[in-house]
Amino acid sequence: MIVSAERYELESELTNLIEINLANEKSMRQLEDNILDNLKNCDPKKILDDDEIINKLDNTKDESSRIKK
Repeated sequence: MIVSAERYELESELTNLIEINLANEKSMRQLEDNILDNLKNCDPKKILDDDEIINKLDNTKDESSRIKK
């Protein structure tokens, strides 16, 4: 009886971890797509002077670090 209860808990935990992992992978893909879109749409000659792009990249880096934890 105890073994089946523990097995159920472990299976439930595994399912939860898989769902979290899938959500994190989706978030990472969205972040990567946003970076590429932002870089594609900015003027290459002014990319280092574009505060909006720099802030977005910085925020993306922070979000990516949070997801990886």
